[in-house]
Order: sequence, then C-alpha cells, then structure tokens
Amino acid sequence: MLCRKFDLPIYCNALTAEAIRYRFVRRTSATGGFFAPVRIFPICDITVEKLPVPHDAVEPVGYSFHAGASALGYVTDLGHATRLTIERLREVQTLVIETNHDEKLLQNDPHRPWPVKQRIQSRHGHLPMQPPRAVIGQLLPGKIARCRARSS
Repeated sequence: MLCRKFDLPIYCNALTAEAIRYRFVRRTSATGGFFAPVRIFPICDITVEKLPVPHDAVEPVGYSFHAGASALGYVTDLGHATRLTIERLREVQTLVIETNHDEKLLQNDPHRPWPVKQRIQSRHGHLPMQPPRAVIGQLLPGKIARCRARSS
C-alpha cells in the first residue's frame, strides 16, 4: 500500500515478485514497479548486494548496503548463519539481524502446534533470541563493541 500510495518501486527477486503479484496485485488490481535485481545492483549512490538466507519462504534473501567505506547488513528470517552469509557480511560495520523467539517460551506455548514449533526452530526457520551475541559473534568475529537487543 505504501509503495502504491507514494509510487515507489518494490525491489525484490523474481520469485518474490511473482508471489507478490499473485497474492497482492491480483486481488487489488494494483500495479507495481517490480525489479528483480541481480546479486549486486545500485540504488542511487548505494550498492546493494543480496545474499541468500536459509528460510522456508519463496527465495528468501538478506542484503548488505554499501556507501563509500561504510556498509550495513540487514538479515531477517535467518534459519542459521551459513558460510556464505558470514562471508558476505564480514565487511559491514552495522548489522541488523532478526531473532524472534525464546526457545523455552516457544516449547511451552499451548497455542502453537508441534509442527509449527519444529518449523520455527529448524535450520530453515528463525534464530532464537538467546544468545544473539553468539550468533552476531559468528557473523562478525572481533567486531562486537556492543550488542543491543530489542523485543517487539
């Protein structure tokens, strides 16, 4: 809705664009500026690099954004940190990473069926909130000055 209201393009890979067209555009008759980027592409003065992440979705990816000597990594829906993910994120100075469940709370949640709990905790699910410092340390060895966790 935001992209349509402000006439903004949607940057995504080809399979995600197809899923969006099927699930959203088909029902709303909206038109979108879909762009299926290659692995590295520019947006204004920023170089964007996409990296595949292990998650049970349609062609999930994370991104690193490079501007001059600075770089930001943005990774959500990460089941586990692969060697490729680690390698591609080594040069970032700032990392935004999603961790979204407490393992004990998830196991004791009476509202989620066992298959959902297994999916969330799988290598193609989501990273747990504990210990985010260990995961970030694996992604950015020797670079951790401070780690802030925020729950939503």
